[in-house]
Amino acid sequence: MDRCVAVRHALRCSPLVAALLIACATAHELVAPMRGVASESADVHVAERALARGEAASSVRVAAQRGALTVEVVRPSFCATLVSAVASRASGAIDVIASVGGNPLALCSPLQQGWVVVYEVTIPRVASGLVTVRLFELVGNLPPALRGQARVSVPD
Repeated sequence: MDRCVAVRHALRCSPLVAALLIACATAHELVAPMRGVASESADVHVAERALARGEAASSVRVAAQRGALTVEVVRPSFCATLVSAVASRASGAIDVIASVGGNPLALCSPLQQGWVVVYEVTIPRVASGLVTVRLFELVGNLPPALRGQARVSVPD
């Protein structure tokens, strides 16, 4: 039985379960942003760390390797930050849509100032040549926002 369905059935037993139901719905939204618009899942690596001295708390960097692209994002962290990403390709362009938020099932103390999450999205099988990459972020129920754009040259 799906975890969300099990929680809905248990709702009749305890008011405390209502909070879990909301958390479960939020976790489900993080898994599949913009389904139907983007055509493929993307590999994502996530790490939280302290902000380095002199480092911007928000940045986007796109790097090209032979046959692949990597989008690295530094942003303020959430409680046990979760990130999933999908990509949409067109001729000479790739849109990356990242869904970012806190893990509703995590037990976190209040966040310390100066903590960031660094997530890296890898897009494989990219043909050589100039490619425009746009990164959109979905945070909670807000519409996707353009976080960064770059034009990179993928080597042969």
